[in-house]
Formats: sequence, C-alpha cells, structure tokens
Amino acid sequence: MSSKIHTLRVFVSGFDCKLYAVAQAASEKGTVPLASVNLKFISNFNVELSSAYENLPSSWKEITVEELGRLVRFIKPTLEQRHPLRYDDESRNTLHIPYCKQNISIILLSMRMPVDSIDLWFDHDAEAKEFFQSAGPIYSITCFAPRDLQPSTVDVLIDKFIPVDGGKFDVYNQVTRAQLERLIVKCGMADKKVTVNVLLDDCMKGSELKDLFDFDKYYPNRKVKHREIYAFGEGAKMKLRVTRLSDSEIECKWMEKCWQQEKVRKWNRSRIALY
Repeated sequence: MSSKIHTLRVFVSGFDCKLYAVAQAASEKGTVPLASVNLKFISNFNVELSSAYENLPSSWKEITVEELGRLVRFIKPTLEQRHPLRYDDESRNTLHIPYCKQNISIILLSMRMPVDSIDLWFDHDAEAKEFFQSAGPIYSITCFAPRDLQPSTVDVLIDKFIPVDGGKFDVYNQVTRAQLERLIVKCGMADKKVTVNVLLDDCMKGSELKDLFDFDKYYPNRKVKHREIYAFGEGAKMKLRVTRLSDSEIECKWMEKCWQQEKVRKWNRSRIALY
C-alpha cells in the first residue's frame, strides 16, 4: 500500500511564475507524471519556489493555478485529531515561497491551501494576518516581512504555531517581551525539540539575556555563558538554550538534557537534604 502513496510536488518558476507539477512516491526519490497516479493516493503536497524549472525531467508538466486548486482539494486537509509526534517535511503540506516579485505569491496565499509548514515573504501586514487567521495548526514557520507586522498579527502566528519535535518558529519580525514569554512558555510546556528565532523590539535590544524573560518563574536552574543561557525546568525532558545572535536577534532552542547533568543535579539536591 505504501508504494501507492504519493506527494504532489509543485515548482513555482522564479522567472515567470509558471507552475510545474509531478507526483513523487513516498517510498522512493523518483517522480512520475500526475496523470499516472490515482489522486486518492496523493496524501500531501509541497509547493515551492524554484529556479531549476528549465532542467526538469519530462515527468513534470505545466499546470494552471486553477488546476492546482483542484488537485489540492483532493488532498485531505491536515486538521488531524492529534498532532504529529515530530515534524517531517516530506509528509506535511508545505508552501515555501520565500520571495517572488510577481503576484503569484498573493494568488497562492488567497487559495487557502491546508498548509502546516510555511516559508513565506509578506509585503503587507494585512495579507499575512488574513492568511494565518484562516490557517490550521502550523508546525514549521519561517516568515519574512520587510515592513514590520502588527503585534496582533504576530499574536496570530504564535497562536497557530504548535511545537513538535523538529518544528521551528523563525519569524524575522520584532516581538514584544510579552510575546517572547508566550513563545517560551508554550514551547517549554510542550517539552519538544523545537527552535525559535525572533527579533527583539527596541525595548529589549539593550537588555541582558537574563532580563529578557522571567527565568526564575519557569527555569529556576540555569547557567550563563557570555552570550548564552542554559536553563532547566523542573521535571522537563528538555533544556532550553537561549543564544544572542546579535543585538536584535535571539535563538531559543529546546534540546534533550544531558544525563550527566541530571545526575549531578540530583546528587547536589541529595547532599543539601542531608544537611
């Protein structure tokens, strides 16, 4: 049965914004023409910007935006009862259009495809907010906006983001202190291996790492190393590493705790108890 499952792959030409589609078997790297596959066996889609459309194999065929819309409607929306244990780019519904001068990106956004992974460039706050408000859960977000998104739009992005192993929230836009806390608490409670990259607003740019967030409340155990903080929550499987990438950008990464660190921490607690 697994040999019949396929992914709909669509390339958006970076030159003239034409669409080219093919079916790719889940069990192998090769591609076959869409016409040779029963649409009920297409389980997910991947739409991405590409500059290699001139060298595509003969199995790739040009399609219209209307044809893409019909194909996507055959695919079951990703409104699952349960979230995946980990993020897998090959099995999700992805829309990766980081930048395109033509209006094709606006057209693709207006189609309301059931995506759960995005890499997008938004020229205007309104189109970003409208897109995310109509979206379902998103496990991987990469978002660029040359003009700052409104705080209410960033709030929508945070609401839609679901932390799972391998997921990420890379939003190259300023966040407030309250929004940063929401993100850290949300990811910490999920206790998954996830990464967050954000830009700090003007009020936080001059702050030290330890002052960006109430670490005492959520991560009482921590270690400071110059431009990094390692924080440990009680009972959590993951440790948090916060790294200052620049004056205005930080990375928050949750990773598995080292068992040696846990052993030392428990040993220290036992020593204190003896006194």
